[in-house]
Amino acid sequence: MRAFFSTLGLLLFAFGCAEGTAPAGGAGGGTTSNAAGGNGGDATGAGGPSGGGVSQGGDGNGGVATTDGGGGSGTGAHGGEGGGGALEQACPANEFATGFDAGGVIQCAPIEPSVVSAVNNGCDIFYGIRDGCGACSDPPTKWGRVNGATCANGVGADNTCSSATIGGQNVGLFGLNADGDVDDNDKLYAGFMCDAGVPDEGPGPCDSSGEAVVGYDGAQVTCAKTGAAALDYMRASCSLYVGWRDTCGACTDAPSKWGYAGSQACSAGSGAGNTCVSTVLGGETVPLLGIDFDGDVDENDKLYFGLHCAGATEASGPQPVDCPDGQFLVGTHADGTVECESPAPQIAAYVAQHCTAYIGFRDSCGACTTMPAKYGRVREGFCSNDAGVDNTCTTANLAGQAVSLFGLSTDGNVNDDDKLYIGFKCD
Repeated sequence: MRAFFSTLGLLLFAFGCAEGTAPAGGAGGGTTSNAAGGNGGDATGAGGPSGGGVSQGGDGNGGVATTDGGGGSGTGAHGGEGGGGALEQACPANEFATGFDAGGVIQCAPIEPSVVSAVNNGCDIFYGIRDGCGACSDPPTKWGRVNGATCANGVGADNTCSSATIGGQNVGLFGLNADGDVDDNDKLYAGFMCDAGVPDEGPGPCDSSGEAVVGYDGAQVTCAKTGAAALDYMRASCSLYVGWRDTCGACTDAPSKWGYAGSQACSAGSGAGNTCVSTVLGGETVPLLGIDFDGDVDENDKLYFGLHCAGATEASGPQPVDCPDGQFLVGTHADGTVECESPAPQIAAYVAQHCTAYIGFRDSCGACTTMPAKYGRVREGFCSNDAGVDNTCTTANLAGQAVSLFGLSTDGNVNDDDKLYIGFKCD
């Protein structure tokens, strides 16, 4: 993708010294006639003198970047003036430009740290319940939200925020307390909402911990926040899947009722009484999936959860100065153009391996902040039952997508002294 070094670029690069410091250009070698002029040095080196001789010296080639052209010398008519140029260079794989040094040499860094920060602070799971609802499309009466950095109880007595160490990660958990027996007239709500990415483009220098170059004219850079690209990917590509199955216990069957919700879409999937509503929760309009239970939710039922993100399409290519929206600079060409690339495939790969939903349950808890007694975690292509008899991991084809699902088996009737936990974190 980034193998765009031309033969000319490699030859130019060979004259440079480490750290972008270049030697002066060599003198022309002719001594009798039509001697070639010396090449200008790379970066800030001065151009070499033209060749001496009894006839006209050849034109000197200009040095790369800010190099001065070679001047005339010898007994010939004159040496040619050197022209301007640019470095043919590229960032290492999976890195993006953060700036250029005084010699025009590209500086690069990975974007994963800004991806983690942006997603942990900007993507929330919403979790709620409503009694006496059935197939209604009303919003939840009790709900809360949690992301990789914070947790908040939106509305509802005995809901809690706590933390627990699961799978080696310290994770914030929202605990949803149901009011009364959870049965066929109750509805469980879930949503996954990410903030819109705001690139905040502006002149450099770039903050290498959270910005990368999106424009370069040979002298000045324009910077943008890399976390914005991560949030844009999450909004367009990721959804939380939730489902339910009666009389399942330790079974690994797919849910009989299910749906999914993301930042920009919600689907009631399969099952009578399931709903999708957009409602304002904590000042945000959130697409919410509502799962309608059939009968009591007890020890022979299973609640399913999955986090699925679609892949990303590669996009790259040369541009005169500025990268297209959503792309960052990864190199420069000898003709002065810049090479741009979308970070979306790299973001997608990182999210699939590091961004996880955490699910749990505890009986006889009420308003307690104790960690769940049964719990597991799930992300793209991964599921783990960390604690709890009859919990399961399975993969189901839902709406044409192969979705990894953690199946939570509750112990006894789920009622007002039980707690359902959920969390989300990128590590």
